[in-house]
Amino acid sequence: MISGIFTSAAFIGFIGITWWAYTRHNRARFEEASMLPLTEEMQRSPLPTVMELPACCRESQS
Repeated sequence: MISGIFTSAAFIGFIGITWWAYTRHNRARFEEASMLPLTEEMQRSPLPTVMELPACCRESQS
């Protein structure tokens, strides 16, 4: 009996969260959040130069 009630409550919670995630009201916010990793990557400095690399990783100049 208790397990059936728990299963039903979990299922209703799942349906509620799914409905909330797919509403039009949240779509713009989720679209903006999905672009965050890309914008953070663009804001970083370009690739490091040879001088910024540790000595063990630099190519020899000979």
